[in-house]
Amino acid sequence: MEVRVGDGVDNGFIIVGDNADKLSKSQKFWRWFHSIYDWGSIKIRRVSEKGSFWSRNGELAFALFLIEYLDEEKKEKSSVIFYRSDAVAVFLVLKDRDTKKKHVALVEQIRVPAGQKLLEIPAGIVENEEDYFKTAIREIKEEVDIEISQKDLKFLGRYFLSPGACNEKVVLYSCELDFSHQEIELLEGRLTGLKEEGENIRVRLFPLGLFEGLGIRDAKTVLAYALYLRQERE
Repeated sequence: MEVRVGDGVDNGFIIVGDNADKLSKSQKFWRWFHSIYDWGSIKIRRVSEKGSFWSRNGELAFALFLIEYLDEEKKEKSSVIFYRSDAVAVFLVLKDRDTKKKHVALVEQIRVPAGQKLLEIPAGIVENEEDYFKTAIREIKEEVDIEISQKDLKFLGRYFLSPGACNEKVVLYSCELDFSHQEIELLEGRLTGLKEEGENIRVRLFPLGLFEGLGIRDAKTVLAYALYLRQERE
């Protein structure tokens, strides 16, 4: 599949190849493509069909693109891009009503690309036409098994974590809730996640003051922690 530019069609673009009709109807894809096309001379030469995934409502969720573009010196370059829907992650803090001590809620799961089990903050991709708030609320329910609302979320920022290879933006929030000591103890070690999607997640709670000694290797989690501390100071 290929996206050609300036082929005489009304919007200046035409898609040819397998699944061309599906790609032409993906609003998320077109928003992203127009953003990079407006930046400079960019053409998508190939979309890997074997690596593509479509959501239930026909939106492109994952794909590998081979692109050609002109750099700042007008030299022709090519690159492979991993196209991925935006994601949301939440730095979740549970405050003990009795002791006033704060605990950070992390999720532990095997990450095959990293080749190890990682501790991370709850996160997930934005599905279909969800907004960022709905995604955050859904992921906290699925991965930590607690209910939150939009008013509980505080915006931390929006960041690219691997801009040299992936278009994905991660929107970060913080969320601080008061829980009883017993409720916090019951959450520790709980198994969560959607079994039908192959998720096997364990909730892990740690005193907030011990966070820096946990050896966290997930970038969004470390970044969210730093932003949360800055937010608290302000």
